[in-house]
Amino acid sequence: MTSVLICWFVKPKTTAAKAALVAAVFVINNSALIYGLTEFWGERFHVYLVVSILQGFMLYAGLITAAVALLVYQLFKRKSRPILLRTFAITVYVAIVSLAVFNAYSPVVHRLTVTIDKPLAKPMDIALVSDTHLGRWFGNRQIKKMVSLIDAQHPDVVVIAGDIMNDNTIAYDNTNMQEQLSKLKAPLGVYATLGNHDYFGYEKQITQAVEEAGIKALDNESVLLND
Repeated sequence: MTSVLICWFVKPKTTAAKAALVAAVFVINNSALIYGLTEFWGERFHVYLVVSILQGFMLYAGLITAAVALLVYQLFKRKSRPILLRTFAITVYVAIVSLAVFNAYSPVVHRLTVTIDKPLAKPMDIALVSDTHLGRWFGNRQIKKMVSLIDAQHPDVVVIAGDIMNDNTIAYDNTNMQEQLSKLKAPLGVYATLGNHDYFGYEKQITQAVEEAGIKALDNESVLLND
């Protein structure tokens, strides 16, 4: 798919040029895969995933470009303008990648009201966060933004529902993320449970890091809040 899209974009004129392009795509993808498998589900594997995702976005850009070309050239009978079409394709691709990065680094607050049969004197506000994936790509700046967002909601309690770290505590420790994470507070406390990415051999270190930041890590247990 990547080879076809790039061939359409750069228009190689000879068979040798086409073969070289396909070979380059093959080598790059398999090199990324081999590199990723040297640290399966670790930081290196995530590099391979990013390479794959970026190529998946190429497919989306190609489909959108094909739909627009079909609409303009067939329905409206406009003259074909290959350079303009390629410019449109690269613009769409950049827009998709930019939107994905923006969404990844721009958390949104969603509100949900849940009615339960418990003798509460008044409603309880719970802030739930999940999949922070603290590591090389999400660090102190993102924690600071998260704490600010949560503080603005004035919750009674904060719960973190797993995937706190991105597989290990290496980046967390090296960049002193504990200083920012420890600022996450609530009247009835902050609690967390580990997720699948927290169980790749560093669960003890992650639990310790969470506890040292003033967050209670729960493991098959429950806590009574304010009776």
